[in-house]
Amino acid sequence: MNLKSIEANKAKTDLFIVFIITLIPLIIYLFFENVWNIQGRDESINFWLRFWIICLLAYGLTGLGFTIVFLFRKEKLSDYGLVKNKLFLSITLSILAFIPHFLFMYFTVSIQTYLPMNGTVLTQSVLSRPFPEKILCMGLIFLIWGFFEGITYVFISQKINCIIQTNNKYLNIGAIICGIVCVLIHGIIGFDVLIIIEAITVFVFIYGIIIIRNFTGNSWGCIFSFLFLWNAFG
Repeated sequence: MNLKSIEANKAKTDLFIVFIITLIPLIIYLFFENVWNIQGRDESINFWLRFWIICLLAYGLTGLGFTIVFLFRKEKLSDYGLVKNKLFLSITLSILAFIPHFLFMYFTVSIQTYLPMNGTVLTQSVLSRPFPEKILCMGLIFLIWGFFEGITYVFISQKINCIIQTNNKYLNIGAIICGIVCVLIHGIIGFDVLIIIEAITVFVFIYGIIIIRNFTGNSWGCIFSFLFLWNAFG
């Protein structure tokens, strides 16, 4: 068995582990999304109860699988393109990839504010907390919905590309699958023209921020996008 076959088999195992670990929080999210959004903002419910339940479910969905595989394989963040070289180019290209979706939001939902993580269910409640709590809670939100969500997309894409390989640097199978999954998870499905346009812009955004690594060797643009662009405009 050659090296590529060994790496492909490892990648299959890693993706299976992530799938199994993510399955339960994913089912909870998909079937109870409305409850998640309503109860998560319900100020009559104890803040810390809401905060920890939602954070744990979100981490199970966006980062737990990656963390387990990352530690089990004794990998390094640099294995996923989190390096210094071409950092600013990676971030700049990620901003360009976001422009189509930004324009869609601008012309359809009338963007009025910019606040990183403003779109998460917990942010407004956290911002009303006393100063020390606010900093710690927002830090955790940035970690889960920003860093872990971003690195998990990079991780999944890289593992898929180990299994399905292509020599065309403009074609990234892992990024295509991640883009489709993102569209489906966020329920951007339908035959309405606006829904179709939104789905296309979200797909372009996800595909763009992942494929940037093919040209820069740097994945920080993907992390930056989830920290400061996705969930930031409203």
